Amino acid sequence: MKKKIAILFIVIMGVLMTACGNTTAEEQPAQTAEGSGGAAQESSGTKEEKIVVGFANIAETAYQHTAIKESMEKEAKKRGWELVYMNNNLDGQTAVSNATQMLQMGIDYMIEYNVDISVAPTIMEMMDEAGVPVVAVDIQHEGATYFGADNYGVGPIVGKDLANRVKEAWGEADCILIIEDAISGETVLARTDNIYDGYKEIFPDFPEDKVFKVDGGADTTDAQDVVADFLTAHPDLHHIAVAPAHVTYRLGASAAIEIAERENDCLMVSQGEYDYLDYLENTPEAPEWEVYQSTIVYDFQNYGKYCFEILDKLAAGEELEAEYYPEHYMVDRTNVMDTFGDYFK
Repeated sequence: MKKKIAILFIVIMGVLMTACGNTTAEEQPAQTAEGSGGAAQESSGTKEEKIVVGFANIAETAYQHTAIKESMEKEAKKRGWELVYMNNNLDGQTAVSNATQMLQMGIDYMIEYNVDISVAPTIMEMMDEAGVPVVAVDIQHEGATYFGADNYGVGPIVGKDLANRVKEAWGEADCILIIEDAISGETVLARTDNIYDGYKEIFPDFPEDKVFKVDGGADTTDAQDVVADFLTAHPDLHHIAVAPAHVTYRLGASAAIEIAERENDCLMVSQGEYDYLDYLENTPEAPEWEVYQSTIVYDFQNYGKYCFEILDKLAAGEELEAEYYPEHYMVDRTNVMDTFGDYFK
């Protein structure tokens, strides 16, 4: 009996030792190549793990934010990569918290869309320490690859378009009201600072002291308040060329103009196509006098495509440019259907 038990014990031990000896490399923890930014790499005898990309969206307050999110999801799915999504909600501290959580979740790359430039160094320090490369969307973060608006190029395009519309409608303007975005930093300010340069291509002698700049603040309410204050302070101005930095400020400006009943005094050219598409959907017939006349296209629907093409280069070990831009052009009622006809179907 004891002999049988001994034999049985030897057999069991042999099975256990065989099982331990057959552990495959595939069952071992994934290794990360040094300098790869955390992206899982395929080594001899190992299976490449799924790449995990963090995307912190600027907000979910406008359709363009949804379009950007959907384009990111589409591109991740196309590659078989995992996308970790969070909403920064137009708040710097939320952006820091989201970045912290994403690092804890083991992201390989980060796509950061953070409006508050003051917390950018904190976010970048965390990412650098973790070895996670960052693509910064629309707001530059030092040390990250930038993708987004050509900050120094869009202003002149908008300014020239605004001037042409002023010339056709009024002959000349009493002033230009620029609603700028100071919270997002110096480079985003360039989008509106350079509007005056484009405007002078049509009106070279337009005086700089007739260019008024106001800070749009953190949200639509802030923008509405500063525009309302401007209109109250200048009741005698009847040809006001308005140029908001983006959808948030455009919505605030439109509300202030309407409440003040100063529509006939204002002409506006904005930035961001989805806000304009929403406006046209809600206003299919042009009013006798239309305040909101055109916008510059940022190509938000393809932001995911652009960002993931940058990540493709990173994953392949290719050298990156410092900045990448989408295509920019103006749309209004006369040409919007050429590019965005499907939006209205």
